Amino acid sequence: MEANNPVGIVSGLEKNTPTEFFVNLFSEDGQSIKVRIGDVIRVSVFYNGQEVTYYGTVYDIVSRWDSDVDSGFKEKAVFEKLVPGTRFYVAAVAVTRACYSAQEVFDEPLSVPAPGTPAFLVTEKEEVEKALRFDELKKRGSHLPVGVMINGQPAYVDLGFILGENGAHINISGQSGVAAKTSYATFLMAAMIQRGRDTGRYANALRQGRYIVFNMKGESLFFLDCDSEDWLKADAHDREMWMTMYESMGLDPEWKFPLDNIVYLGVAEGLGGAKLKKPDIKSRTKAEGHLRVYGWDFIDIIRYRLLELALDEEEMSLSQNMQLLLFSIQEKMEELLEQLAMDVERVFNERNSGVNTAFYKDEEKLNAEDTEENSDEDSEDVLELLRKAKSNIKCSVPEDPYERLRLVLYASNVEPRKILQKYGIPETVDDLTNYLRKAALGEKADVKADEMHAVEEWRKAIFENELGTATVFAFVRRLKLARKEGLSKLWRELPYGLSGDVENLPDEEFEYNVGRSWDRSGGITVIDLSKLHSSMQTFVVGAVLRQVMEAKMANPLATEQPVFIFLDELNKYAPRAEGGAMVKLFRDVAERGRSFGVVLVGAEQTASQVDFRVVTQSSTTIVGHQKAAELNHDEYKHLLDRQREMASSVGPGVVFIDQPFLRVPIMVKFPMTRWSTKETKVSNEGGRLKRILG
Repeated sequence: MEANNPVGIVSGLEKNTPTEFFVNLFSEDGQSIKVRIGDVIRVSVFYNGQEVTYYGTVYDIVSRWDSDVDSGFKEKAVFEKLVPGTRFYVAAVAVTRACYSAQEVFDEPLSVPAPGTPAFLVTEKEEVEKALRFDELKKRGSHLPVGVMINGQPAYVDLGFILGENGAHINISGQSGVAAKTSYATFLMAAMIQRGRDTGRYANALRQGRYIVFNMKGESLFFLDCDSEDWLKADAHDREMWMTMYESMGLDPEWKFPLDNIVYLGVAEGLGGAKLKKPDIKSRTKAEGHLRVYGWDFIDIIRYRLLELALDEEEMSLSQNMQLLLFSIQEKMEELLEQLAMDVERVFNERNSGVNTAFYKDEEKLNAEDTEENSDEDSEDVLELLRKAKSNIKCSVPEDPYERLRLVLYASNVEPRKILQKYGIPETVDDLTNYLRKAALGEKADVKADEMHAVEEWRKAIFENELGTATVFAFVRRLKLARKEGLSKLWRELPYGLSGDVENLPDEEFEYNVGRSWDRSGGITVIDLSKLHSSMQTFVVGAVLRQVMEAKMANPLATEQPVFIFLDELNKYAPRAEGGAMVKLFRDVAERGRSFGVVLVGAEQTASQVDFRVVTQSSTTIVGHQKAAELNHDEYKHLLDRQREMASSVGPGVVFIDQPFLRVPIMVKFPMTRWSTKETKVSNEGGRLKRILG
């Protein structure tokens, strides 16, 4: 279409404003118009003798009779050409940009186009990008492709509102099975990783990013590095269309997630022996070295205060005594862990005055501990075990006090429980249950000789707060329930060496530690939740978030190495109707996470059911196909009225995107993913299709 050929004129029959105007569309035959919803329109506005170019996107189109046709009889007469009648088409246009010919303090749309002003359809790529301010994003390198608009041009959002510079977090909502939330989330992750191959600080942040993905259903996301059967079986026309869409966005249509960058984590198959070291992943077998088991040992459970995440929040909130007991237990475990860590430091400090003593709150305390005489036989026994462990270590010793503690316990050549019992530290949930039960039973308890010190420690912890035995037994029942629901697979025993010296750091023995998996530049970590009970899914999500936040707060390069957390069913983990530790954790991530480079990419069926303080912190909001009743909630009022109506009927692959950078939400379509997001439709070898059943 000729650039100077108007498609209509600004209408004076509607109320025009500086941010919205209406165009009377021309129709040569009275039936055909040349504008669609999503198209870009250009008009000129004159202010103080200066011409200002206004751009806007069409968000609604209506048609009616432009005469006194006010009944079915008259309408039929017009159709039969018995009386005159003219069809009238009006496009509603939301202003996206005002371009002044001279430098202005404000480049905002502050005037209004006059009725009768010619309106032009913008089709050229450069002018479309100018109209939507995409040229600004490309100039500073902060553009992230998010799909293709109705005119076939690529759409972008500002990485500054994702990486934490101006805002952070992405929220995706839509009806299950129709909105393609998972496909779009992986598409965004692929766009980020491919953009990371460019130059500039934004690309560098994406390149150094860490991508954590929670797998919620089946083993759908354990084949990101594999070809999609749907892609390979699609007809040539569809594939050509998808490839064109990828290429228009500057993305490689043949790209898949590289296996070298991926670690797939699954919960242990069972308890004890080989099963504890083998991930419960059934359908994905050809990924040697990339399939790992995950969990947490007593150090992580205590250090990150994870016990509270394993208990039913609603039930715990009903009893103040239960909350007090939980607080006391976590505080006691922290105190005992600190004692053990200090003794390890003391042993290493006996012959190495240069050891890092930052773990101590007071260096004078360290020196005092070194010279203090201890007549307690148990203390001397445990110190001898620690000294023996130290002598067995022939490799470099980690500076981190907790990693050092793991190494010492591994090198002790005895079961860690024998050392931990002398402090009263529970190695597993069974140990904690046993200590609490026997402490509550008092003299009636059958306490073994090697348990006496531990049980006494826990008896003091319980009764110092004047908590009754009924409360303790109720807490023990909840621990047993958590164990039955899968906590015993997640709270793991600490591995140890049976005999001999430790010549090399036993990193493989501690691969289960999630923190060792996700913290990789450009790495993708897929964590399976599908095999877990609902309560343990919550535990895993909370544990990972807490570990990530702790690690990022201690990292001076936090914002340069962002962590993207992809999580579906956000309304389950941060519900609006409830509070508790999980909601507090998500609020912390939502409100402070961007300062430390933690970016939440959350998805849910109903945004209205997500905690308000969590969902409203997302700078980038994406809405796919959604039920009309849900779209009536305030969480969707960032969309224009017509866009909300359209969101209830659009098909898969179409989403509406809003971001502070965009003056108007945009509707885009994204192509089918080349990689597989379903375990039942995977091809590993080019065109040869293979159906893998879980």
